[in-house]
Amino acid sequence: FLGRAYLPYKVGALRFYGDRLPPGTLLDFNLRVRARDGMGVVTDLESLDKQGNVHVLLEELADRDFQISPALHRLILEPLEQTFAEVWELSVPSLPPAGLRLSFATIANFPNEVLETGYGVWRRALAFLVLCPPEREQWKALNAPLEREIQWLLGRVAAKDVVRRHLLKYDTRRFAAADILIGTDSRNKPFVAGAWRADLSLIPQLSIAHTDGMVAAACGHADSDFSLGIDTEIARPPDPDFVAGAFSGKELAL
Repeated sequence: FLGRAYLPYKVGALRFYGDRLPPGTLLDFNLRVRARDGMGVVTDLESLDKQGNVHVLLEELADRDFQISPALHRLILEPLEQTFAEVWELSVPSLPPAGLRLSFATIANFPNEVLETGYGVWRRALAFLVLCPPEREQWKALNAPLEREIQWLLGRVAAKDVVRRHLLKYDTRRFAAADILIGTDSRNKPFVAGAWRADLSLIPQLSIAHTDGMVAAACGHADSDFSLGIDTEIARPPDPDFVAGAFSGKELAL
């Protein structure tokens, strides 16, 4: 998943030759690059039968070249198997309650310009890949600056990815992101919603957190009821003037 995608936006001509071929006829395809620059590529594409006869010729197909990131690339190509977020299991055997199982997901330092530019096509692509119909309506109705909209969308992506991986590991059920509905209660706390929960052997608790350049989500289940909440902050080195004024030389030596 190299993170590169091409979208066609113009065709010079589409030509058909000969009689209609029967279903199942095998054809070879030849691709010739006419021109290429930093924005995209222009090609000709022809299909030939075993005798070398051309049946279809696509001339001057212009594609725009987009760097969409490996995360979005893999989700577009394999939405059921792949995740957008980085997901891993957390091992916390000493923490209550009994039987606690946690999974954690992060999306950090994602290049937001991928979702901001290109007339929003990749933002819409991501939204329609991961959001179920009620969530799409919620997303469309957001009255928020673009940065906040993207943060909300990435938070839902991280939440769905962590729930998907958690259910695959502990309930052996595989879901695509759009199969999972994330609701919010009266305190705006997210939870796994939807009538499909009746088919599961467990219903994980869920929490989402945002900070500059990062969103995170955690989900988990246990042998008894519990509430899950997370918070995230970017670790930054302290200001040198603050350190010099707050600590003595002996304390700094420690």
